[in-house]
Amino acid sequence: MLPDLGIRISVPKALQYFRLCDKDDSGEIDYNEFKVALFACDNDDNPVGFAPSSLLTPKDAFQMFDKDKTGKIDEDEFSFLLEYLNIHLNDEKQEKMFRKYDRDDSGYIDYNEFKKVWVRVGNTKNELVARGVNIPKFATQAQLVRMLERILDGEEEQEALALAEAERWKKWQDMVRLRKQYLSKAKMRAEKELCSALDAAGQHIKFSTGGIWTIADFVG
Repeated sequence: MLPDLGIRISVPKALQYFRLCDKDDSGEIDYNEFKVALFACDNDDNPVGFAPSSLLTPKDAFQMFDKDKTGKIDEDEFSFLLEYLNIHLNDEKQEKMFRKYDRDDSGYIDYNEFKKVWVRVGNTKNELVARGVNIPKFATQAQLVRMLERILDGEEEQEALALAEAERWKKWQDMVRLRKQYLSKAKMRAEKELCSALDAAGQHIKFSTGGIWTIADFVG
């Protein structure tokens, strides 16, 4: 559906936005919930000016494997995640890296810890070039890592602001719908009360199906 609307994002990001809209975890979203995702994706609509790209980010991938939404992954999930990202490490290196960033020996690492892994074992240059960055000729790997980390921090901050605006926009839309429902019910109640009053007076009135009357209709 999103590609048909000209929105091209990675599968993990699409899943993240779907989960954002699917508040009751039913696996389904309605039209009004779908509009929230569109609001976040459209840099012309959201005031932040954010538009997600088709690039696979470490946060999107991490959230896809963090299925219970705890904000952390265990060693098995870490292994599957690296495999999904085409980062190939032998078992020994993989375990060593997990232990390095599992600083509290909890058996889990959080997203910030995983991001440090991603920028160091992934193809840093390719990620920078894909984001339109001109690589300095004599830049060291450590400098490239810091550049990529700063860019990722900026992307994530912009996306968080856009999603927060989408949430606010959804609440406003919900409020508008509730107000319309309230006014519609109030109108129906007023019509019934008017009919009851006229019936009690021995008079009858037929309401217009369009809900619009002229003075002649009302007086006659």
